[in-house]
Amino acid sequence: MRPVSRPAVLVTSVGSRAAEGVLACLAPWREHIRVIATNSTADAPGLYDADQAFLVPPTAQQADFSERLVSIIAQERPALVFNGRDEELPALAALATDPRCRGTAFLVPPVAMAPIFNDKYLTAAFARQHGLPFTETAFTEPEARALALRHGFPLVAKPRVGGHASRDVFVLTRAEQLDAALQRGGFVIQAFVGGAALARVFMDRDASMGMPWVWNPRNTYHMIDVVMGRDGELLSLCLSEAERAGSIVQQLRWVDDPRVREVGRRHAEVLGAAGHRGPVNIQGVVDEAGAFTAFEWNARFVGSAPGYALMGCNQVLAALRHFVPVLDHLAQQDLPALRAFRPLVYRGVPEADIERLRASGQWPPTA
Repeated sequence: MRPVSRPAVLVTSVGSRAAEGVLACLAPWREHIRVIATNSTADAPGLYDADQAFLVPPTAQQADFSERLVSIIAQERPALVFNGRDEELPALAALATDPRCRGTAFLVPPVAMAPIFNDKYLTAAFARQHGLPFTETAFTEPEARALALRHGFPLVAKPRVGGHASRDVFVLTRAEQLDAALQRGGFVIQAFVGGAALARVFMDRDASMGMPWVWNPRNTYHMIDVVMGRDGELLSLCLSEAERAGSIVQQLRWVDDPRVREVGRRHAEVLGAAGHRGPVNIQGVVDEAGAFTAFEWNARFVGSAPGYALMGCNQVLAALRHFVPVLDHLAQQDLPALRAFRPLVYRGVPEADIERLRASGQWPPTA
């Protein structure tokens, strides 16, 4: 095993927007850490920004995926693991209690709680059970038809499991589309909480299965991002308003609303008591009366994390300092007040490096 002079951190699924955001947030402090990165494909460009990169089996092959991570952890001894994709959450939650991974901290919920973040029906049920504001969500046909009677159209159809990054998410504008979603199966049906103006835009469109959410016209929504510490304490709370086109956030600005802040603190209290450790992203809207209603939870740092860091709240750094105590001297950057925008960036990676990783499963090759 190679001796290391700097603490190592492992970032999984580098190449996803979430993992690329983690790398961006870590960039100013790379001289203090070694970054280990994984992905199931050698074509993920962020792998080549790491100090050491590894190929792993696809997450769907959970047993093989987990065993490969155990071997990487045994070799590299990372102090902390950042997850890059929602689908990895159950496997990483299990590894967090695996004796073979002792000494490595994972930013995950407990095993029993992991499904809550990947199953939108369970998310809504957990939120309702704990008095947290979440848009009304149905799954069975009777529930869905009752919801349609109460709220009318538009409604939102999301895959109950999966559907991350707006994949296979539809806005339903008429009864025939609801029928098609129920016949297809696997969808939760949610009340539309985007406001009357956005609802009218969708209602003016027509498609047999509803409008894909990735078509989403430019609009705004709110995000509450919390980071929970090793004992369930609140490490960081960020409140933002995001402007997006399609499923991509275009710009961010801070929100200073005590009512939204209290909702964030309540989420942190509940999630911390339930055993969650690490980040949770809560997406929702604020209505005309100032009430916040969530429509999505994610148990990871989101692609907007670098925007938060640019605005002076680097939550990735907050987690790093807390879970790797030898790095608690690292300080947030002193940045002026600003608004953060998401640029479009192309990357180039030498073909020879990609082939080396593809052939050996590790880059750079071990000397």
